[in-house]
Amino acid sequence: MDDLAGKIAPVVPPGQELKIPHHGGYEHYNVTTRHEETPEGLATVYRWWERTENRRVAGAVPTRAGPTELP
Repeated sequence: MDDLAGKIAPVVPPGQELKIPHHGGYEHYNVTTRHEETPEGLATVYRWWERTENRRVAGAVPTRAGPTELP
């Protein structure tokens, strides 16, 4: 997940949960009220919520750890 930290991704529609495919599963982020200035303009900060694994992979199970923020 560290390789996603600080990444900027378009979200359609804005303000919704962000779900990013990542290493055979998905990283889920929830919107926060924070914003951060970036070279691309003002970005909403999302907080990492959980990781879910692709169910098609043998032995894959949902995992959860502490929250992390992603601008």
